[in-house]
Amino acid sequence: PAWLVAVTSFAGVAAVRALSGGGRLPGWAAWALQCTMAGKVAVLVAPETSLYVAVTVLVVAATLPSMLLAARAKVKAEMGASSGMVGAALSAHARQAQRMSAPQAWAHATICWAIVAWNRFAFFEALQVIFGRRPSDALLIGCLLG
Repeated sequence: PAWLVAVTSFAGVAAVRALSGGGRLPGWAAWALQCTMAGKVAVLVAPETSLYVAVTVLVVAATLPSMLLAARAKVKAEMGASSGMVGAALSAHARQAQRMSAPQAWAHATICWAIVAWNRFAFFEALQVIFGRRPSDALLIGCLLG
C-alpha cells in the first residue's frame, strides 16, 4: 500500500540521518541510502518498478555534486582550522570549496541529460500515469529538450 511505502521511506531517511549524525555511517553511504529512499517514493506516483530504477539513477546523478562538494568543503574547513584560520577567513575558505568549476558544471549537466535520455521511456510512462492518457508528441519532445 502507498502509506507503507511513504512510512518506510521516511523512516529509512530518519534512520540514515541518525546513524550518519552519530558517526556510525560514512557520508557516502548515507548519501547512497538517502538516494535509494528518495527513488522509492517514485512508486507512489506510478506503481511500475521500472520507474524506481530510473528515478534512483537520476537522483544519484543530480545529487552527486552536492555530496562531493560538501565532502571537499569539510576537508578544506578541517585543514583551515588546523592551520590556524578563524572566523571570516575560515568561512570564506569553506565557501570557496563549495563552488563547482565550469568544466565540472558542464560535465554534471551532460551526465544528467544522458541519464534523462537513457530513462526517457520510464519518464514517458510516468507522464502517462499522471495524465491518465498518452501525452501528446509535443509534450514528449518538450520533456526531452527541456
